[in-house]
Amino acid sequence: MLRRSAGDFGVVVLSAVLIGTGAVSATAQSVTIGGGYITGNEYQQLREAEKIVYAAGLVDGMLGAPLFGAPDSGRVARLDACIKNKSAEQIAAILSKDLQENPELWHLGVNVPAYNALNKVCDLKD
Repeated sequence: MLRRSAGDFGVVVLSAVLIGTGAVSATAQSVTIGGGYITGNEYQQLREAEKIVYAAGLVDGMLGAPLFGAPDSGRVARLDACIKNKSAEQIAAILSKDLQENPELWHLGVNVPAYNALNKVCDLKD
């Protein structure tokens, strides 16, 4: 897996888009979710501005998941409706808060914990 410096703004944006595509693709059938581009621990070490940009890219990737063939069982529409009036700062705060409350997830790719955090707020499950 390719890893870059967490301080590289472009890589943060790209990584958020890449991991976001798999985070919403789970359906009733078995799927494989990649390990993510950065870990929860690496996310927590980002500067606040980087977390905000990462969160925006993450959500953009999730919303764009159908472009990659991810089935839309309504999750994308629910996510879109849920975040419509939320800022990227709020999304970053949701993810940061959830990671802080779940240190057992810090070693994992942040993509699945991010989905879980948004699911708690947006009720994304079918």
